[in-house]
Amino acid sequence: MRIENGRKLMTTIGDIVLLYLTYICIYKANLDSIRTFGYRAPDAACSLLSSLQPNRSVRIVDVGAGTGLVGERLSDAGYTHITAFDTSIDMLAIARDKMCYEDQIIGDITSISEDSPLNGSFDGKLCSKQLCHQSHFRKIIMCTQ
Repeated sequence: MRIENGRKLMTTIGDIVLLYLTYICIYKANLDSIRTFGYRAPDAACSLLSSLQPNRSVRIVDVGAGTGLVGERLSDAGYTHITAFDTSIDMLAIARDKMCYEDQIIGDITSISEDSPLNGSFDGKLCSKQLCHQSHFRKIIMCTQ
């Protein structure tokens, strides 16, 4: 992690993993608040995918799945072949408990290569919230093409 203009910037995958380890504690303590106060990204992502891909039997990968909020919405909408992809083993453990994913892949979006299981294995890739990691924006776009 480096400091620039008085702000801490995440510069390594380790920084991001530690950040999300902190989020797990906050997430567990505030799950009702997350739902009550209208965190809409999972619903919006599911709605967009549904409008673009009405076939519920396609293979979808949830890039940056985290705790599975998007996967939960997709499963509720009838999608049956959803794979979670995330760097955080701890976040994926929460997602696994929701039983909405067919499979999970632990990996780093910044090290996706052409022979990655994410390339060519899925009919669709959904990426919600990962764009906040601006330093990784190019890799995320490459992965979701």
